[in-house]
Amino acid sequence: MLKYFKIIFLTTIAGFTSYVHAEEKLVQIAVEIVEVDTNLSHQFGINWIDAIRAEESSIPGVFAVGDFTRLTRIYADLKLLMEKGAADLLANPKLVTKNNTTASFNAGGEIPYIVAGANGQVSVQFKKYGVVLEIKPVIKSEDSIDVELKSEVSCPDESVFVSLSGNIVPGILSRSISSELNIKSGATITIAGLNQTRKERIKVGVPLLADIPVLGVLFGKNKIITKKTSIVIFVTPTILEET
Repeated sequence: MLKYFKIIFLTTIAGFTSYVHAEEKLVQIAVEIVEVDTNLSHQFGINWIDAIRAEESSIPGVFAVGDFTRLTRIYADLKLLMEKGAADLLANPKLVTKNNTTASFNAGGEIPYIVAGANGQVSVQFKKYGVVLEIKPVIKSEDSIDVELKSEVSCPDESVFVSLSGNIVPGILSRSISSELNIKSGATITIAGLNQTRKERIKVGVPLLADIPVLGVLFGKNKIITKKTSIVIFVTPTILEET
């Protein structure tokens, strides 16, 4: 009976030691965020973004890219789009976090607006927009990671606004996802389908003449265009080796 007790005790200690060891490990998370002009990508014959695009009411495509050839093709397409001005690399940070701890990243800006106080005083506050990413890696084995992922993409929406003390404050249009999946250490998760449509004001007209002060209005005009873009996010969690 005593011998049986010792076996159980030793097994419990070994399991506890393994658990503590996993808790102490670090995970590096490489992130690449790319904004693709949907219309221009179609002109270059690159349509794979549409294949994994979801409707606004459903969850965008999240999948692990396990095949090296496929991932290389995706990167090659994005490189071509960036060279042609049809895509922009918004950010490519590398984060390091403890096992079972959430890492967060934000790339964007803030919209200032005036807030009137009860006594007539005014103050300036800010509304954030851009890309927000939260990643929580949980190490399951030497080369396996459970990933809890949340992402939100937002931008100013001038079609929805409020007026505060004579100042126009645009609304914020946002898309978000959350997902949990298991991948190998060093594998890449691709998030696509975070689409947005925004209006931009551009100046069109006769080159050089349209830029002349005062007289430029005779040779050019402002035009509102609708720009459709898709945010593609690559997330690569890697368990860091002990040194």
